[in-house]
Amino acid sequence: MPLENQVGRTLLKRPFTLSEQGYNKKSDKVASFNSSFLFSVCPLDGNTTPGEGLAFIIAQPFKHWLPPKSSGQYLGLTNQKTDGDRANSLVAIEFDNVKQEFDPDANHVGLNINSIVSTVTSS
Repeated sequence: MPLENQVGRTLLKRPFTLSEQGYNKKSDKVASFNSSFLFSVCPLDGNTTPGEGLAFIIAQPFKHWLPPKSSGQYLGLTNQKTDGDRANSLVAIEFDNVKQEFDPDANHVGLNINSIVSTVTSS
């Protein structure tokens, strides 16, 4: 099975609330959570390009579908047409291992908001 242009998602089955608005600013509630995982991105069979990376996403419940043509640099988050659109309503932590023209290097972590272009990166 060729692994080129492949993308997938694993999502939490039930939605959860990140914030609740109270009757005034003092009664607003913001959720807190943490997550940890271990992963390794390695080339298969001597392939020098193991993939574009992966992303941990927070999105609205209806955003469970994969956008068309969202493989490769789009990490299953957006596509050429929708990248940067506020309607995406997603935040992602990107673990990137291929440099694009907008990336600082080929091995960085980025904070992405509605786009594959990171707002903040760390190498």
